[in-house]
Amino acid sequence: MHSTLTDDELLAIELSRGRIEQLRALIDLRMLDHPAVTAEAFARYFGDGERYVSTVRELATHPGGAHVSTGRFAEQYVPTMPSITQLRDVLLAETQGNLRSAMLALAGAIVAVVVLLGVLAWLILMFRREVVRPFALAARVIRVIRAIAKGDLAVEIPSSHRHEEIGELFEATHVLRQYSVERAQLETERGQLIRELATMADTDPLTRLLNRRAFERRARALLDDTGGASPRVALLMFDVDHFKRINDSYGHGTGDQALRVIAELCRTTVRQSDVVARVGGEEFAVLVALDDAQFPVAAALAERLRQRIGEAVVIADSGQTCRITASFGIAFAAPGDGHDLTHLFRRADHMLYKAKLAGRDCVIADVYPAQGGPSTTAMTE
Repeated sequence: MHSTLTDDELLAIELSRGRIEQLRALIDLRMLDHPAVTAEAFARYFGDGERYVSTVRELATHPGGAHVSTGRFAEQYVPTMPSITQLRDVLLAETQGNLRSAMLALAGAIVAVVVLLGVLAWLILMFRREVVRPFALAARVIRVIRAIAKGDLAVEIPSSHRHEEIGELFEATHVLRQYSVERAQLETERGQLIRELATMADTDPLTRLLNRRAFERRARALLDDTGGASPRVALLMFDVDHFKRINDSYGHGTGDQALRVIAELCRTTVRQSDVVARVGGEEFAVLVALDDAQFPVAAALAERLRQRIGEAVVIADSGQTCRITASFGIAFAAPGDGHDLTHLFRRADHMLYKAKLAGRDCVIADVYPAQGGPSTTAMTE
């Protein structure tokens, strides 16, 4: 179309590149298993293909566009993709092999269950023969004794040739007790597994902070806890400046380490009552509960956290030191906003965008006076 890319188009491109980065991270996990096909995928798709897309994108940022048709773009870009599909086919073939193994294991488990049921049926029959029948004969003997005591000498006296019935009863009780102990142990392990799964569902695996879903759930609970009153909370959103540059310059391992360092700084900086989470790739959020006279507390907390991040040193995999900075945006749940968490997120994200436009490594807050009124914007560096 010979036109410069719009902001929405640039955002869409960045979202697609983020998904490609996720794909690359997943492929990284399989590099040791399939080095040949993985190396081909990295060389062709993440090498030639990424460079070509970056070249076209750079051209498209200038007036007049890239002068590249969709057909010509496809001719250059699509041939880099078969390496990815080849890797997919290799992994699918491997998965099918694992599926066959799993089916064999399932068949073995079914056979074991059938055998166990047969053993259980046999135990029931033995219990009936060795325990129930002797007690029934004993009851008949008691009736006979009572009949003889009343003078009925013609009553038939039953006889039993079985022995050790009481011992077998104790053995059956022991087996029953063992089954009960094992069942209680399984119930305990099941409860522990459920708790661990619940924790994993709410926790970001890299930083051990809350993930976005858990953060939003707790934030809504905090907003709803205010009842009908206007909520008094501040939402701090921040992300690492030029995070992709850190990954490209020092490697993804260093980028992950930087995120872990920031997570630890959050844990040691925010208050115990605050809620902190990793809500995106390099984006974090902190929800701060405030009193009417505590609105400056949120900005002070953000500034203190910004300074600590700027002072932190991340050791790269190569042994080099890496410095990081972060940009902050703050929004307050002001009178009239009610309990709309989505709107609060949108305003905080808008403040974060302003912080980036202001040069990054700064804090921009959307300030609401304690008594209500129009918003003003404050920035600290």
